[in-house]
Amino acid sequence: VIPIHYGEKNGEYYAFHENGNIAVTGQYKFGHKVGLWKEFYANKRIKREVVYPDDPFDFKTDPLIMREWGEDGHLLYDHKRFVSQLN
Repeated sequence: VIPIHYGEKNGEYYAFHENGNIAVTGQYKFGHKVGLWKEFYANKRIKREVVYPDDPFDFKTDPLIMREWGEDGHLLYDHKRFVSQLN
């Protein structure tokens, strides 16, 4: 489901797996991904959380993977833990 207003993607975005479960959720503003996006495995477990800049015109800030899980639900990557290990 892609919300299109006046020719641009704006609003809540949903993508689905073939089995009908949610695959991706997020939000578009002025055609750009903003805020928290979540990806899910077909078995409904969360796969990844990615944060995009809240400002749709912030082209200097790259998206950031915050956390990622395996299909069995175990945490594979946590950005906060990774950053704390660097300090």
